[in-house]
Amino acid sequence: MDNCLLIGNGLNQCLEGGIPWGNLLKDIAEERAVNYCPDISMPLEFERIVNNCLKKEKKPTDELYLEIKKAVSQKIVSAKIAEGAPHKQLINLPIQAIITTNYDMLLEQVFDKNYVPEIIPGGTKYLTKETTTIRNVKFYHPHGISTRPNTICLGYEHYIGITQNLRYEINTVKQSDRKKSIYSILAGNAEPNNTWGERFYRSNIGIVGLGLYECEVDLWWLLTHRASLYYSNYEGIRDLLKNRIVYYSVVDDIKKHNKLTEKQRLFEIKAQKDKHQLLEGEHVTVKEYPLSENDNSYESAYLHIFEDIKENGIN
Repeated sequence: MDNCLLIGNGLNQCLEGGIPWGNLLKDIAEERAVNYCPDISMPLEFERIVNNCLKKEKKPTDELYLEIKKAVSQKIVSAKIAEGAPHKQLINLPIQAIITTNYDMLLEQVFDKNYVPEIIPGGTKYLTKETTTIRNVKFYHPHGISTRPNTICLGYEHYIGITQNLRYEINTVKQSDRKKSIYSILAGNAEPNNTWGERFYRSNIGIVGLGLYECEVDLWWLLTHRASLYYSNYEGIRDLLKNRIVYYSVVDDIKKHNKLTEKQRLFEIKAQKDKHQLLEGEHVTVKEYPLSENDNSYESAYLHIFEDIKENGIN
């Protein structure tokens, strides 16, 4: 069975120039003289910022969505991968695919330092197939890529659109003549479609550096749907659904001296524990990597995670 990594923006926070998603929206809001609300989830905050910008326009147009996505794509190009970055270890892992929610192509550059993404104007808004293959590793960008700003997923409408496509693609009809049926594909009665969503049922998946916030409804739909198939044993599918999904979580167990910072840390730890409990209920294995056991460093923790995958696989 193939091994696949699902990589989020957490890994890029180890890099010089790595930008948290919230900061991207904050910059956009400031540039357009709109207040920024950090307590609102990113997709809804994006929609709120755009609507406030449109409200101020004399001749509003929905082209503003694309303008902001282009601005975001220009802001993420500053991050560079240093020689000691944990990203470099990816090339040594037993994986056949990488799914990333990041818009940049830094991971591709790990596998080919001269990689130059092809800029394709227009095209589909949703990227379901791999965007490239390097050294026999397929790369998927379900939330978009910077070279095609219209594919960048920022707002709730875009997340819902991706989820709608997944629901159409990953139906559970048993009949073998339904080529899109995940049941038929797992049973060997239909050819796989080789989409990123299908890998949640056909590949072992290791999730690294991904916060998995509740707003990421496309990812939660896949996890929930897979778990419901497994636990309900729909048409005996449990015997076919053999893949493993492992969530590798870096845990900040270092007490802070500043009271406000410590309060925030404890709040985040509570939210993290709740998420772990939720994931375990979704037929996902959670593995924790405390900072105190990794030189108090996220970089060291990610290196530990990749060494674990190298030695033991996604398990």
